[in-house]
Amino acid sequence: MSHGKSAITAIAAVVIALPLSVSADTITGGIHFSGDVTITSPGGVGLLSPDSLPTPNEAYNFTVDDGSGYFAGLNGFGNGTTFGSATAPIDTPVNIPDFLTFQNTPDTFTLTYVFGGVDGTAGCSAVVANAADGNTCSPPGSPYNLQDIQPNGQDSSATFVVEGVLMDGATANPATITFTAASTGKSLEQLLNDQENGLADVITYGAQLQTVAPEPGTPSLMLGACLLLAGGMLRRKKTR
Repeated sequence: MSHGKSAITAIAAVVIALPLSVSADTITGGIHFSGDVTITSPGGVGLLSPDSLPTPNEAYNFTVDDGSGYFAGLNGFGNGTTFGSATAPIDTPVNIPDFLTFQNTPDTFTLTYVFGGVDGTAGCSAVVANAADGNTCSPPGSPYNLQDIQPNGQDSSATFVVEGVLMDGATANPATITFTAASTGKSLEQLLNDQENGLADVITYGAQLQTVAPEPGTPSLMLGACLLLAGGMLRRKKTR
């Protein structure tokens, strides 16, 4: 066999193996979990602290409600880490290993980024009387998106988003988590008033961890490059 044919055979082997190697190192799916958190602002540093579950599961601070894809049927409990603007400032790369750990899977989540809120500060007010349906606020320097909801703005919803990597052994799978409180039990104005006056707020949340699929074009681009290389070698051989 000529050197040209040997090289082409090697390239073909790489092309054939490529899709398998890419898919083998990718986990797709999600985990939904829920619990309570206490929000405080000691010294102006916002803290979000997961609360322990009731007995007999007080060793954990969130419940795994379900999983999808690779995590289909996952349940049990887990632990999340307290974080705030000092350890995880918004819109800044961070590295917090074991931000989430789970009871029934060895996988862990490493926090790498906390997105700042997108609702702006114009609607932020700590005057409780200003509460009204539809008011929105992202407090300065925070990840929260707050919105007053019915009745008469006396309740509010809250969301924020983080990203990181789901560690499965040596494999790091990009993932995002969206935290949501459909009802905080207070208007956003009352929440801000509480924080300004050093009062803690306990909020029940649900969260969706979702793995991020690799760029769909990446394996195809690599495959195309290999084929072009093989074709070029064939053309050069014919012109000699």
